[in-house]
Amino acid sequence: MKVNLIPILFGLVMMVGLVSGQSQILPKCGLDCITKAVLNLTCAPTNIPCICTNAALQSQAHQCVLGSCTIREQLVTLRITNTQCGVRPARDRSWVPPMIFFIIFAGIIFILRLVSRIVCHSKLWWDDFFNLLGAVGCVAHTTVGFVGANLGFGTDIWAVPPENITKILILAYIEFILYNWCEITLRTSVLLFYLRIFATGTAPRLTFWAVLIISDTLSVGFFLFNIFQCTPIKHFWQHWDGEHEGYCVGANKVSISGGVIDLFWTLVILVVPLPHILRLQLPLYKKFAVTVMFAWGIWCVLFFITLAPHLTCYSDGIGLQLWSGIELDVAVICACLPSVYPLFLRMIRRRRPQDPLPMPDSSVATIGGSGGKRSGNFKRRDHGRVTAD
Repeated sequence: MKVNLIPILFGLVMMVGLVSGQSQILPKCGLDCITKAVLNLTCAPTNIPCICTNAALQSQAHQCVLGSCTIREQLVTLRITNTQCGVRPARDRSWVPPMIFFIIFAGIIFILRLVSRIVCHSKLWWDDFFNLLGAVGCVAHTTVGFVGANLGFGTDIWAVPPENITKILILAYIEFILYNWCEITLRTSVLLFYLRIFATGTAPRLTFWAVLIISDTLSVGFFLFNIFQCTPIKHFWQHWDGEHEGYCVGANKVSISGGVIDLFWTLVILVVPLPHILRLQLPLYKKFAVTVMFAWGIWCVLFFITLAPHLTCYSDGIGLQLWSGIELDVAVICACLPSVYPLFLRMIRRRRPQDPLPMPDSSVATIGGSGGKRSGNFKRRDHGRVTAD
C-alpha cells in the first residue's frame, strides 16, 4: 500500500509553520522523528489536535528526538512543537516573595545593628566588619537570583533561549561563589563575636582562635575548589549543550560535600563554647546574646536538613535558590540581633528612667569590654549613675 506523502507534508508544514508571526525551522532530526511517529500511528497527518494530544505519538517522537538530535536541536524541536500545540511553559516564581521578605528583613536588622553601635556608643570591631561583608554577599546573592529569574530561571528550559541558558549558568556559578563567601564571613563574624563574650580567660579564647583559624583555612580551600571545579572554568556554563570540551566535578558531589562541611563547622561552633558558657554567671542580656547565637546554629542545622533533598537532586534549582538564600539571610539576622539588643534596652529605659543604664562602651556580647579589652569594673553609684573604679 502506497502512502500519499502530500497530506503528510502538508500536516508537517502546518505543524512547524508560522508561529506567532515568525517562521521557525524545525531541525531535520526533529522533522524525521515526527514524520516516523505520524506514519506509525493512527493520527491523520492533517489532524493537528490528534498529533498534539496522542500520548503514544508524543512518546515515540520524544524518544527519537532524544536519541537523534543534539541538545540544542532538542530544545528547538520542543519549543516549536509545544508552541504550535498551544503548550505554555511552566514558570515558577513562588520563591521570589519569600526571598524578597527575608533579604529586606535581614537588611533592616543589619541597619539596626549599626544604629545600635552609634546610639549606644559601642565600638565597631572585626565581627562587625565581617558581618558587613556577609551582608553585602547576601544582597549580591539575592540580586543575582532575581537577574536569573528575568532571564528565564524557573521556566521550562525549552522555552528559554539558548543564549539565556548560558547566562543563567554564569549567574549560578557566581551564586556558588557568593554562597561560600557568605558562609565564611558570617561564620568568622560569629567566632569573633564569641571572642567579645570571652574577653577574659586564656583557655576559651585560645579555643576560639584555633577553631577560627582551622575552619577559615579549610573553608577558603573549599572556596577555591568551587572556583576551579571545572577545567577550564568557563566549562561550568558551557557544558550544558555537550558541544564544548572540558571537565567538571559532579555538581551533586560539590553541593553535598559543601553542605556537609558547613554543617560540621556549624556544629563545632555550636558545641565549642558550651563548657565555658555553663561556667559563667551571665547577666540576662548576655544570656540573650548567647541564646541568639545558638539559635543561629540550630537554624543552620534545620536548613541543612531542608536543603538535603535538593542537594541530592541538583536539577531542583528552585529549592536550592530559595533555601540557600533564606539560610544566608537568617544567618545575618541572628548574627546582628545581639548587637541590636542594647538599642532595644535603651528604648525601654527611656520609659523607665529609674533603671540603671548598661555599661558604657560595651557590646551586649562583651565581658570585659569591646574587642577583648578589659574596660574596667563598673558598679552603681548614687542617683543611678554608673562609674568605673
